Amino acid sequence: GDIVITSNNKIVCLAGVYGAKAVEIDAHTKSVVLEAAWFDAKHVKDTATRLNLLSDAASHFIKQTVYGQGQEVIKAADDIFFNARKLAVLPYHKEPLKLDRVLETTIKYHEKRLGMTLKITEFKGLLKRIGLVILNQEASITKTSLIKLTIPFSRKDLVLEADITEELIRHLGFDKIQGKLPISGNFAYGLTSFQRQAKAIREVLDASGLYEVITYSLISKKETTSLNYLDQDIAFKYIINPLTDAHEYLRKDLMLSLLRTIEYNYNHQNRAMGIFEISDTYGEAYFDTRLSIALLNEVVYHEGLRSEPYSFYHLKGYLEAILSPLGIATSRLSFVPMIVKNSELHPYLSYRIFVDKIDLGYVAKMHPLFLKDYHLDNESVFGLEISLKRLLEVKPSKFTYQPLSIYPAVSSDFSFIFPLDVDYKKLLAAVKNVASDLISEVHIFDIYQRNSGDLPSVSFSVTYESLVKTLKNEEVLKMNQEIIDLVSTKFQGKIRS
Repeated sequence: GDIVITSNNKIVCLAGVYGAKAVEIDAHTKSVVLEAAWFDAKHVKDTATRLNLLSDAASHFIKQTVYGQGQEVIKAADDIFFNARKLAVLPYHKEPLKLDRVLETTIKYHEKRLGMTLKITEFKGLLKRIGLVILNQEASITKTSLIKLTIPFSRKDLVLEADITEELIRHLGFDKIQGKLPISGNFAYGLTSFQRQAKAIREVLDASGLYEVITYSLISKKETTSLNYLDQDIAFKYIINPLTDAHEYLRKDLMLSLLRTIEYNYNHQNRAMGIFEISDTYGEAYFDTRLSIALLNEVVYHEGLRSEPYSFYHLKGYLEAILSPLGIATSRLSFVPMIVKNSELHPYLSYRIFVDKIDLGYVAKMHPLFLKDYHLDNESVFGLEISLKRLLEVKPSKFTYQPLSIYPAVSSDFSFIFPLDVDYKKLLAAVKNVASDLISEVHIFDIYQRNSGDLPSVSFSVTYESLVKTLKNEEVLKMNQEIIDLVSTKFQGKIRS
């Protein structure tokens, strides 16, 4: 409700806002009654706003600039209008206890806000003009020392240090403010460590022939149930008042966005491509930065003169390539088969990606039934998605550098037929340990499997190299036989004739 002033049960004034014409002073007025009162700021503001009557009086009451000054107002009115005539003062309410407040500040604070230099004597003079008293006068004042100021009860507008700054410049003069920014200190600008590493990953993938894309961050409710293989327990973030049903949620994964990009390009006669995206993802109380790569059909070399089908090994190669600028040894990378219970990923070409024991994400071939929604069911699509946040938290590997050997290296190639469940990472590590001081490199260069159920034929190369001598033929043959015996007994490999 509104606060009103009445006379003989008739409303003559909206308290603190506006007076009625019936109580207006004009040339025929003979009697004047002075009354000093203060009104609740909230009620005055509500009334003035609702009726669009923002008067000067209402402005003062809302700001509480004259709160609790009834006696002073009556005396001032007496002096100004009635030439010190004696008036009877009849208080209606007991006035509040007038307690001054203390506000702490420093000269340096105001110099920084105003962008100018203030002398200590000048600062004291300005405070005196404003009506503020320094409590710790006896202490020597410097520009950084704490100054305690007494704020009069009547100055309800002085609450913060910034309010003091406004008063200082008002008395000093706005023309004293210089029309240029103050000289700032020395700051280190540039990319953060995370941004630098993400940029290095972008450059590696771009140099590898992939195209970077930027896709929309909002997805539909239906899409929240697909390809959710990282942080599955995190709920999706719902958008309040979404513009369309297709943009209801913030995405947690990027692969669906890349599949939509591939679908669009495929419909425009682009039937082979490799794309990637690095983007932030969100969930309920969740934030991550993801890297996703999608490969369609085949990689094209030399402007179409040569091509080869994309495979799991292309994605493995891209992943190993981005580990290099991060200082992470590829030997720490491992792939664990996923148990797929839906028709989104290929049941035999889906793997979790680990660095040490840290689960980064997955790499897989997309299932034809899932690709049917994107009109790609007759095409081959491989995808990879990892958490960059987790990857960049991995500690770099410690590398031991050795001088180059001045003696010639010797290479031997081996071909074995292995069981389907062989662990190639353990195989390579075991071969390296046959003579770790002489074997400088072990790598697989060919895997052949005619049908999915056939035993794979695996060929790997071993490089022998000594830092102190030239290896003899007998020494190399001996190590070759040790490798054959090891692979045959420990990994059930049968050497191909």
